[in-house]
Amino acid sequence: MKLSPFIDLVNKNCGLLIESNLSSNLSSAINTRMTKNHLDNPNQYFHFLQNSTEEIQYLIDLITNNETYFFRERLHFQICIDRLIPKILDKKPSRKIKIISAGCSSGEEPYSLAIALANQFGLDIFNTISIIGFDINESVLHTARNGEFGPHSFRESATPYRKNYFQKTENNQYKLNSSIKNAVKFYRCNLFQPSFPKWLNNADIIFYRNVSIYFPKPTKKVVFEKLGNALNDTGHLILSSTETFSHNLKGLSLVEIEDSFIYTKQDADRQNIQSKPEPQKLPKASKLKSATTKNISNSPTPFQAMGKDTSSPKNPSLLFEISLKNAIQKNYDESFSNLEALLDLEPTHIEAKNLCATIHINLKQLEKAKELCRSVVKQDEWNIEARLLSGIIARMEDNPNEAVKWFKSVIFIQPSCWTAHMHLAELYNIEEDFKGAFKEYSLALKHLEKNGIEKRNLSYFPLAYNKEQLIHLFKHNLKNLK
Repeated sequence: MKLSPFIDLVNKNCGLLIESNLSSNLSSAINTRMTKNHLDNPNQYFHFLQNSTEEIQYLIDLITNNETYFFRERLHFQICIDRLIPKILDKKPSRKIKIISAGCSSGEEPYSLAIALANQFGLDIFNTISIIGFDINESVLHTARNGEFGPHSFRESATPYRKNYFQKTENNQYKLNSSIKNAVKFYRCNLFQPSFPKWLNNADIIFYRNVSIYFPKPTKKVVFEKLGNALNDTGHLILSSTETFSHNLKGLSLVEIEDSFIYTKQDADRQNIQSKPEPQKLPKASKLKSATTKNISNSPTPFQAMGKDTSSPKNPSLLFEISLKNAIQKNYDESFSNLEALLDLEPTHIEAKNLCATIHINLKQLEKAKELCRSVVKQDEWNIEARLLSGIIARMEDNPNEAVKWFKSVIFIQPSCWTAHMHLAELYNIEEDFKGAFKEYSLALKHLEKNGIEKRNLSYFPLAYNKEQLIHLFKHNLKNLK
């Protein structure tokens, strides 16, 4: 069956452009709809489809991906409740605070928000806050409005909210309490329509998670910019952890909060969000705390200890030490200056190139980082660090196939590199290759336990977790994958 005319027609009507999803699901969806409409061949169905907007909607419902569950990526809800909402409430807005769930599927995400709000502030909060979910798929919206969910929607490990906000039915379903159900409104809306409806604009917070992973880069940019424009002047845009670094938009600042990233419209508001955390009452699973990075900032350099002028050392090893110290302290301009001097003295200094690439990655200057990594690999074909950095860059550029290639090359050179196994596991998990993810997490755990955290092969990339926390994390992920 030739799918390209069907793909073009679907794209024209809804802008999905989900080539990977379409190619895998479209053929079976067409056959299903042909049988339903008593049509004998694809040509007949294509002609029928061209003349029926209702039929196009049925086809879209069959091919769109609707994977979701309650409190998916729980930290985002915690940040919303503990940080964003209190700051907005402090400003005493004259209108209702508006939270949008874009691509809400069957409603678990906006209902999770409603549960978190009710749990933190009480049901009266819905006099102050409105929650809206929208999706292109009318079938999943029907499920959302109905407010009844099966066990598959409760995959998050800590689920006390299920007892407090749901009633179990005779057919092993869970019916949402009316107080939460009535707090969320659902609408059908296409992310690619020329302009958004009025109810979407002037939003305070937009959740747009695990949707753009199905779009090609030009489509991602268009939708991302439209959602950014739909925010008010101090609004926030929350993406999934796998999508955040794939986007760049003028007018939005990337802010790190609680080991996660969100976008906010004003730099002034940025400082308010990052300052003093509010009391945390949202029920949450145990959270790994960041390990303390070894602090060398207060240690005197060899130059200081000897009382010598450190402004322009000519020794490559001393230049590198100063560069590394400045990089750890995030004095990147100083670090770059010394690295440039070092590479003038010793153009083939691999450690300097890898450190320089790492700083560029931290600054999201990915093209410069890629150029340095290519230079190192050309100089030393078996350099693991440059290959790992190349894989990380590919992940940040939303190029999973390229990332997999780099991490596999590391494992070919050094099978015991737990860092490469960990990144592969995360990529496979995102792609829903759960068997592959389970295998790679198992190998990451095995090599981490055997060789220790020091064998990570990333000399200058900061590590958020210690060995015990990583082992706990890998075991937790393996348990979920089972």
